[in-house]
Amino acid sequence: SVLWKARLKDIQPDVVGIGNIFSAEWINAAYCARIVKEISPETIVVLGGHHPSFESKFMLRNAHADYIVQREAELPFIEFLSALMEGRLLQVRNRIGGLAYLSHGSLVETGRGKIASDLDELSDPLIDLISPANYGPSTNHSGGVINGASALIDLSVSRGCPNACNYCTTSSMWGRRIRAFSPNRIREQVRKIASAGFNHVCIEDDHILLLPKEFRNALFDELRKQKLPWCIDAGIYYPLLNHDFVEAAARSGCYKIAVSFEHPVLETMHSENKYHDLGSQNEVRKKIGKACSLLRKNGISFYAAMMVGFRNETIETLEVVRDYAKYIIEQGAQFATFFYWKPLPGTVDYSLYSHLIPQEDMWHNSPEKWLLVCPIIKPLNISIKEMKEFVDRMSLEVNGHGNTLIDPQWE
Repeated sequence: SVLWKARLKDIQPDVVGIGNIFSAEWINAAYCARIVKEISPETIVVLGGHHPSFESKFMLRNAHADYIVQREAELPFIEFLSALMEGRLLQVRNRIGGLAYLSHGSLVETGRGKIASDLDELSDPLIDLISPANYGPSTNHSGGVINGASALIDLSVSRGCPNACNYCTTSSMWGRRIRAFSPNRIREQVRKIASAGFNHVCIEDDHILLLPKEFRNALFDELRKQKLPWCIDAGIYYPLLNHDFVEAAARSGCYKIAVSFEHPVLETMHSENKYHDLGSQNEVRKKIGKACSLLRKNGISFYAAMMVGFRNETIETLEVVRDYAKYIIEQGAQFATFFYWKPLPGTVDYSLYSHLIPQEDMWHNSPEKWLLVCPIIKPLNISIKEMKEFVDRMSLEVNGHGNTLIDPQWE
C-alpha cells in the first residue's frame, strides 16, 4: 500500500522480517521483499515461516532475501538481531543456529536453531502496536463472522504435533512434542487482546484437543471473561472430540469450528500416517456422527474440511467421499469444502512425489496452482480432469455451489 511504502521510505529500517507460511504465497513474500529493497536498499530482509524454511536456496536466490530463519525462529532471530546491533553479524552468523544465507553464491545452512522448550521463555507479541481497525471482517480467512465482530485477531497458544502426517509440515516445523504457554500466560495474552481493542478471536492451534485441561480451561475462561466471541479455524481432530470439550467451548463463546474430516477412506489415511487410532470404516462413521452430534447439540456451527486427490484416488473412492460429505451435511454441517492433496515442501510426500509434477506446474512456476482447491498431481487411475469434474459436481450436489476454500457467507 501507499502508506506502507511511505513508512518504509521515512524510517529506512535496519531489518524487515517477512513471514511466508504457504507455498502458494511465496510470490507475495518475494514482492514485499522487492519493494523493501527498492525503497530502502540497505535494509536487511529476513524471511521466515514454513515455505522459506524448506526451500531456502530458491527463496534466497529469487525472493530478494538476505537471510532466512528456518523453522522455529524466535530465539535464533534474537541472536541474529543482537549480532547485527553489535556489528559482528558477518563474523558470527555461521554460528547462529537456524540461519540460511548465501555465501559467494552457495547456500549456507547453520543447522537447527535454539527452541523454547518452555514457551513461557518467549515474550508476548506487542499486540498494542497492531491497529485493530486494519483487521475488520473483510480480512477474515475463516468465513463469515459473528454479528458485531469488527476487529479480528488470530491466537495460538501451543505448537507441535505428535502425528507427523506425510502431507503436513507441522511436525517438521515445530517438532512432535506439544508445547504450550502456561495457563497464566494464556490468560494474560487474552487480556492483552481485549485491552488492545480486538473483539473476535480465531484459534489456530494444531492440537487444541491435546492441551492439558487446565491450559484449555485458562483459554476458555479468559475468553468468556473478556466477552470475546471466538472460533477454531485450524481444524479439529474429530476422533478426539468429546462432550466436556464441546460444552466448555460453547459456554465460553465459541460459535463455529472447522472440522478436519479429511479423506474418509481409512486405507488412504493410514497410508498417509494418519488415523491409526481408528480401525474400521464403521468406526470412522460412528466417530464422525458423534462429533457432528456434539457440535450441533451445543449450538456450535461447523463445516467439513475434506481431502481428495491422493495417489490411490479413484471414481469409487470419490463416491465414498461424496457419501460421507452428504452424511456430514445431514448431521448439521454448514457445508463441505474439498481440498486437493498435494506434496508440500517440507513433507514426506514432497520427497516421494514431487518429481511427478510437471515443471510448469511446480510452486515456483505456478504458485496459483498450489492453492488448496487446485489439483496438482494425477492419481494413478483417473485423470486430473476426471477428478476435478467429479469434485465440482460433488460440491454442487452437496453444497449447492462450486468448490471453494471457504464459504464467505458462512456464519
